[in-house]
Amino acid sequence: MEPLRLALIGFGNVGQGFMRVLSKTQVRCVVAAIATKRNGCRLFRDHQPPSQLADWLQEPHETLTLEELVAHPHIDVVIETLPTDLDNPSNVMDIQTAALRAGKHVITANKGPAAHSYLALAELARENHVIYGVEATVMSGTPAIQLIHALQGAQIKRLQGIFNGTSNFILSQMEGGSQYADALTEATRLGYAEPDPSADVDGLDIRAKLMILAQVAFGVSHTTQDIQIAGIRDLDQRLVAETVAAGKRLKLVGLLDPKSASVRLMSLPETDPLARISGATNGIAVTTELLGTVSLIGPGAGAEETGTALLVDLNRVLEVNHG
Repeated sequence: MEPLRLALIGFGNVGQGFMRVLSKTQVRCVVAAIATKRNGCRLFRDHQPPSQLADWLQEPHETLTLEELVAHPHIDVVIETLPTDLDNPSNVMDIQTAALRAGKHVITANKGPAAHSYLALAELARENHVIYGVEATVMSGTPAIQLIHALQGAQIKRLQGIFNGTSNFILSQMEGGSQYADALTEATRLGYAEPDPSADVDGLDIRAKLMILAQVAFGVSHTTQDIQIAGIRDLDQRLVAETVAAGKRLKLVGLLDPKSASVRLMSLPETDPLARISGATNGIAVTTELLGTVSLIGPGAGAEETGTALLVDLNRVLEVNHG
C-alpha cells in the first residue's frame, strides 16, 4: 500500500500543530510539498517522514506555482491551513476548487470557503470522487461535523452550542470577578484571542460556524446578513455577577434550525449542559426526532487540537483509498 502524498498549503500554528500530531501516529503518508508565503511552493524530490519537515527548506526541491502544485500528479491530498478571511474567502476558495477539480482530496481548517460555499465544494468533491473535509473548521478537535453526519438518520431538528473558546473563556473569567478588558488581556496572553479579537468577541466566528453547520446539517445556505449576531464586547461585569447570583450563567450561544440561525448572549439555568462549559471548552447539543438531544463537549481551540481534526479527515481519505 503506497503512502498518501500530502501537500501542505500554509505552515503556521495549525499546520505545525498538524505535523506534530501526525508524527505521533502510524498514518501512512509523506509530505511531498509545502507552500508558504515566505518560501513559496516547493515540491520535494525525496519524500521524507513528517517529523523531518523542519529540515526541508535546505533539501533539493522543484519550485512551482500554487496552481501547478495543487494539481501536480505527485500529490494525493491537499491540507490547507491558510489564515481565515471571513469577508473575502475567494482566493482560498480558488485553491480548493482547483485541487478538487484535479482529483485531489482537500482537507481544510479554513472557515471562509466552507461558510460561503460548503455545498458547492462538497458537490465538486463528489463529482471528482474525492473528499472535502471540514472537520477542523468547527469546534477544533471535537468532532462536531462527524456527530452531525452520524445523527442524520435520527432526523435532526435543531442544534445549539458554545462554538467559540475565546468568548467562553472571557465569560468564565468575568464570572470569577474579572472585568472584560482584564479577561481579554488574559485570553490574549494565553493565545486564545488574536491581536484583533473582533471575530471572537463580536460573534462573527460563531456566525461563520453556523453557516457551515447549516449546510452540513440541513443543506441550507445562509449569507452573513441572514444571521443575527450578538457579542460580549460591551458586557458589564455587574450583569455577569447578577446572573451568577440568580443561579444562571451567561453564554454566547449559536442556535440553528432548518429555517433560521442566530448568535445570542443567553442566560442559561445551571441545569443546562451548556451552562456548565467553562474556559476555552466548546460544546454542541443536537436535538433529533428519534433520539432526543445528543451532546458533545470537548476542546475548541489549539494548534494540535485542530491538527487532530485534520487527521480525522485524513483517516477518512485513507478509508476511501485503501478501505
